[in-house]
Amino acid sequence: NAEHRESVFKLARLKKWTEEVEFPSIKICTPVKNRVWCLQEFLQSVTKQDYPKEKISFLFIENDSKDGTLKALIDWSKKWKKKYEKIEITSIKFQNPLAQQPLREHQFPDQT
Repeated sequence: NAEHRESVFKLARLKKWTEEVEFPSIKICTPVKNRVWCLQEFLQSVTKQDYPKEKISFLFIENDSKDGTLKALIDWSKKWKKKYEKIEITSIKFQNPLAQQPLREHQFPDQT
């Protein structure tokens, strides 16, 4: 009926938003190894995010890269460190030979 329709349309009208939104701080944690080939595209995409940069922190965990990944991260962080809340780069080197080789119990049996 007309009365119901009129009440529905009255409810659909929204008031103008006047409160400011306080964005929470966030941290983007990213493990990387030998990803210099795609790192620039990733970093460009995060810099284009519609979120206050001063509320974003980064933690990059670089692991034994041999292709310039660590240098690319350091160069990027120097360029952007004043814009973001914090940029951390941790480089981990696994020197343990057991960590470099798969354990026998996790290998598939020989099919020959």
